[in-house]
Amino acid sequence: FFESPSEEMKHAAAYALGRASIGAMSVFLPAILTTLEEISQRKQYLLLSALKELMKSINPSDLSAEDVEQILPHLLNHCADAEEGVRTMVAECLGSLTCLRPQSTLPPLEALVTEHSGKDGTPYTYMCWTAATSIKFAIANKVSPDILSPYFPKFLSLLSSPSLSVQSAALIMVYSAVHHT
Repeated sequence: FFESPSEEMKHAAAYALGRASIGAMSVFLPAILTTLEEISQRKQYLLLSALKELMKSINPSDLSAEDVEQILPHLLNHCADAEEGVRTMVAECLGSLTCLRPQSTLPPLEALVTEHSGKDGTPYTYMCWTAATSIKFAIANKVSPDILSPYFPKFLSLLSSPSLSVQSAALIMVYSAVHHT
């Protein structure tokens, strides 16, 4: 149904794939992640949407460290995607994953910001924008403030980014923190 001419049908298919993945993660998760690297941006968006639905619906105890090790590199690979919709979906997935496994997700996000902040250029801007946006989603989804607080100063440093889009994403992240904590 990802090929359907109907946008509603495509989004319903992504939703259904994400929900179906809950019951058979060992089958669906590798298929989603493998296909994510092989197809067009439009379908990447739909697969990321399915992955987001899976992560929003799963119990934290059902997501193993091995699952996180599979998912995280794929998400980090798409942090600098040229398509903003794909980056937003990656940020939503990273935000959900941060709520499920903060100790596995926050250090790589912090490292991404450390490595790419302050640099000028599109890929750096996109990566930092995605990191700030993912933290915004994590805060909105109720990540533990106690776990997030040691990492937050690095994310706050994005407020002084040379990129206005990164500064804006960081400011929205701060607004999220103010309103959700």
